[in-house]
Amino acid sequence: MRPSPEGEELVHYLNNAGIFSFHFSFFDFYPSTSKNRISKKIYDLYISDIILIFSKKSINYINIYFLKKKLIWPIYPKYYAIGESTAIFLSKYVQKKIFFPKDQENSENLLMLLYKNNLLKKKITLLQGRNGRNLIKKHLQQQGCDISIIECYKRIFKIIDFCKEVKKWRDLKINTILITSSEVLNKLNNEISILDKREWLFKCKIFVIGERLAGIAKKIGWNRNDIIISDYANNKKLFRLIMKENKKN
Repeated sequence: MRPSPEGEELVHYLNNAGIFSFHFSFFDFYPSTSKNRISKKIYDLYISDIILIFSKKSINYINIYFLKKKLIWPIYPKYYAIGESTAIFLSKYVQKKIFFPKDQENSENLLMLLYKNNLLKKKITLLQGRNGRNLIKKHLQQQGCDISIIECYKRIFKIIDFCKEVKKWRDLKINTILITSSEVLNKLNNEISILDKREWLFKCKIFVIGERLAGIAKKIGWNRNDIIISDYANNKKLFRLIMKENKKN
């Protein structure tokens, strides 16, 4: 249940490995139209000391804007990415070292990496989707950083007939789900009937990214033994973890 196109890519890997998989995305994506969109904040981007990037989608939408305006990515700032796959994608457009956490791809470890620098009074721009990464913004502001947010895209929940979809998932005998977002996890909890949760959802194994999502899943109703935590959100590492768990069974 991760967004497109990463979701389809992971399903392709799994089906080729003989693990029947099915993709379902909860969101449609569009360029941001908020007051923090790139066209309104372009100056902030070019005067930044540090640019933080949280997804390949942010890179994609910024690059579309650059191509239209015949602009290039800023040369001066240091670049930090949330994880390896995002850094690799960014390296197509930025010809300099891109820093990212090596152990766990999450906000906490990205902050630890940033704190190794002298951040006091640095101008830091965050490239993200709407309502993203407030933890990092809050902590950096507490350190005295000048923070600018550029909303590269917005996610809109699709109109979903959950009764119909859950029936399909159960008919397909789906017994494992993968979720990379607290929004999707909470949406499932809010929209699926108590009966379907008791008879099907909470009997599924669930793969999540990081301890925070694992905590939400446990609070919602999953047994801790059925929650598998990945430290990474990129598909190759998720694929290896799923294959490893599959061999146990």
